[in-house]
Amino acid sequence: MRPDEIGLGRGHGRVKDPTVHMILSGGEIGAWFEAADGQRLAIPRICNVGRSRNNQLVLADMRVSRRHALIQMQAQGEYWVVDFGTVNGTRVDGRRIAVPTLLREGSTVEIGGISFTFRQAGGALPGVSSDTLSTTATMHDVRRLPVWLLVADIVDSTHYYRSLSQDDLPRVIGNWFAICRELMEGTGGTINQYLGDGYFGHWPDGELVPERVATALRQLHELQQKAPPHFRWVLHLGNVLAHGTFNPGEESMMGPDMHFVFRMEAVAKELKQTALMSDTAARRLEGRCEPREVGRSSLKGFEGEFRFFTL
Repeated sequence: MRPDEIGLGRGHGRVKDPTVHMILSGGEIGAWFEAADGQRLAIPRICNVGRSRNNQLVLADMRVSRRHALIQMQAQGEYWVVDFGTVNGTRVDGRRIAVPTLLREGSTVEIGGISFTFRQAGGALPGVSSDTLSTTATMHDVRRLPVWLLVADIVDSTHYYRSLSQDDLPRVIGNWFAICRELMEGTGGTINQYLGDGYFGHWPDGELVPERVATALRQLHELQQKAPPHFRWVLHLGNVLAHGTFNPGEESMMGPDMHFVFRMEAVAKELKQTALMSDTAARRLEGRCEPREVGRSSLKGFEGEFRFFTL
């Protein structure tokens, strides 16, 4: 693709060629892709990349899959790229990625053979007017919210990654992340962070949410029974302090219950369970699935012992 084939699309500037265009979403833009001639494509906080027009960054090239990759801002303004097990893959600085990978200023990102340079700054996208990038993100007061918290990670990931060939590793791991994302979003959840060997997601609690969570757990259980990778998940229902916008995936959550769910991973290993629920989660799921108590355990940083359950 020639550099002059890049442009902004769908009402955000004239498209020079339909090969590449960007659908901008609300919110401040702090990162962008730069072509060889210096033209820029804004990257929103959650940016789906692929050939399908349902993506924010559309690459109309047959080397690009319909749902090829995701670029998501997480942590302290970090942008991570996740390839969804595509045929032609995603490369960062010349290396094909298999797991979620942090993008750094100046990184070369190659998506299905189309190359960009990743740029990041503290403010809005340089060279684009504020009228084009209207900021709709509004900060809200810190809120205390009941939230279902899920952490899933691949068991013994280092050993498992080494057991796969260089061709199989990105395909198998990327496909797993793609399935898990569809599972979360299909039940009304959101993946907040992609980790090296797993992810953290959540569902804001509500009247119909326990049924959706139960559906997600059944789907996770079915996925665990299929081909590798073997993975574990832990689930907790607690209260978090949240601030930020109401846009999906942009919540910033904190509080003791966040630490609780991540500490549950160690308990799952200790109890030799690949599925573990806290007492609060299990009680809300009674009648929707069949929680079974597997033991009590203490957690580092928390007083007393806690009951834990599995399916």
